[in-house]
Amino acid sequence: MATYYVSATTGAGSPDGLTAATSYASVTALMSGRTLAAGDVIFIAPGTYREQIDCAAEGVTGTEAAPIRWIGDPNCEHFPGIQPGIVRFTLANADEVAREDDTFATHDRIIDIRNVSHHYFYNFYFDGGTGDSANPDDHQTFAGIYGNQSTTEDEIKVFNCHFQCLTRAALDITLVEDCTFIANGYAGAYAVGYVDRCVLIGGYYPVFNCEEVANSVIMGGGNMNVYNTSATINCTMLGGRIGLYSANQTDHAWNNHVVGTGQVMQGSNNTSRMWMSGSRIDGNYMIANKGIYNRVEYGGGMSALYDQNAPGGENVKVAKPMCLWTQEQVREMGKLAGPVLLNHGLKGLSTDSPLLKTGGAYTVFSNMTTDITGKPRAMGIPFSSSLGICGDEASNRDVGAFEFSQNDVSASLNGMVTMSIEGEGQFVIPVGVASASSITISADVKWESATMTQKPQLILRQAPGEYTSSVHLSQSGNYWHSGSALELCNVTHPNGTTNNWETLTVSSSTVPGDTQLELVLYSRNTGSASTSSLANIFIR
Repeated sequence: MATYYVSATTGAGSPDGLTAATSYASVTALMSGRTLAAGDVIFIAPGTYREQIDCAAEGVTGTEAAPIRWIGDPNCEHFPGIQPGIVRFTLANADEVAREDDTFATHDRIIDIRNVSHHYFYNFYFDGGTGDSANPDDHQTFAGIYGNQSTTEDEIKVFNCHFQCLTRAALDITLVEDCTFIANGYAGAYAVGYVDRCVLIGGYYPVFNCEEVANSVIMGGGNMNVYNTSATINCTMLGGRIGLYSANQTDHAWNNHVVGTGQVMQGSNNTSRMWMSGSRIDGNYMIANKGIYNRVEYGGGMSALYDQNAPGGENVKVAKPMCLWTQEQVREMGKLAGPVLLNHGLKGLSTDSPLLKTGGAYTVFSNMTTDITGKPRAMGIPFSSSLGICGDEASNRDVGAFEFSQNDVSASLNGMVTMSIEGEGQFVIPVGVASASSITISADVKWESATMTQKPQLILRQAPGEYTSSVHLSQSGNYWHSGSALELCNVTHPNGTTNNWETLTVSSSTVPGDTQLELVLYSRNTGSASTSSLANIFIR
């Protein structure tokens, strides 16, 4: 048994991989220089790894008593001196363009774990495969991890990993636990033995042909949220065409909450009906087609209590009190929809002159001054795009509900934890304020660029959607349910030399009730040379 170290940022030269200081620069280098054995542990430092791990070709197998453990170390517990961050494996190229291919070959998977056993994976990000534009009818299989048909003997287990922008993300493995899946075109968990405590969002089938899925949140399946899975237990489902489907009458779902689907459950035909029992449904179009259900309780928002070809047992439909979400909950769900890790592909792509089928121009009814979070539209650095936007010229609006900034957090400026914004953008910090309290916030702000004409601002404002009264006041073309204007206080950095830290202070008088405010660093100058920074925040 041995412990090895891999670091994309610090590994180099002729390492032995036995310490963090002598790390391999890649997993490929490790596997070329070493032969792994049962019980080995491989720690992998934060960074982006544009490579693939072929455990099948290596032929190295762990045992139940001594599995081979692949451990991402995002907090750098084993790599002192390295900036914490994600441990990412991707099929994308250096421009972050996903790989296209029209064959199911070895290069269609990040980790090939077939025909070996007892490999465990922890704390990784996987991404980077898409359909083939040259063969648009082909359905590619780009997998994060591709295993061995989900047999328990193989013991391929995955913990706390994140799968996105693949097609069949976790394929034919034994267990995924505490994992997250989003935007995987065909399936998130595909033929996995056991799915536990996971979040699976989007794709044609978030869960496909698994043995058991439990304690998980499943959202927005394009066809079915859960397809042909033997047991679905204690899961929450939101949206999607069909909540549960099975062609096997022995498949059973119980103790689930199904919300906002087109149809709660469906069987294959009148003889192959899946079962559902002891569950709750809210806001769905209809209950079932060719399924058998018992003790299913329903609340509000049901478009129809219709159940086609779906015989039930005793107490098949029981009305119960509604389940309700707060407005704040739903707003937070919406705020989380904007990608953070990579979003360059959304920047500057909008146009005020859409192409219309009928010709002519479309009149935009909104002034489009702010995004869903209240940030100004058309800010940020323009990035190269299909529209040819580049350089330091003014940016178009970003596409989607969110306007993005080029933000960066570091501890490199005089040892201070510093938030920097490149070009125009905003960095927002939520600040809770108790009833009958006033607040004063000071922070150090500086700017860089001799050509910066609009100096950065420090702003204290009410959070959009934070309702403090029924009074409607117009502010910048938006309406805020608030007793005062959105901005409570703003201070602009005084004129001076570049790289000069100034302490700026914003404050608010006593608030009438518990509320949430936002502290905003607003970098107001567009262009990659214009950088604004924030440090040493003090709230009293």
